[in-house]
Amino acid sequence: MKTARIVLTAGNIGNHHFYLRQCPEMIPEGGLGGTSKADRGTPFTVRFEPGPTVDTDVAKDKMIFRDRKGTRAFFEGTAAAAGDVVVLEQVGEREILVRLEK
Repeated sequence: MKTARIVLTAGNIGNHHFYLRQCPEMIPEGGLGGTSKADRGTPFTVRFEPGPTVDTDVAKDKMIFRDRKGTRAFFEGTAAAAGDVVVLEQVGEREILVRLEK
């Protein structure tokens, strides 16, 4: 299974997202959607630990999870700070586990 690590910035935390540009291989086939909700990709499951489990795609213009509510809850639940590392692990064909390393 694939794994990726992303170092958080203050901007990531303030805007409730992190970029997947450095790890496009983590996006399941078809999971890359268009620039608007009308042109969504095929949803896949993102399980935040701690936090919710969401079905989302990735907005190709921004390379972030389209559903940012899950990311926000994850950041709040972990007290994420700039410099912390988000770890993404592929745990199934269409499922990603997201956790934080301080």
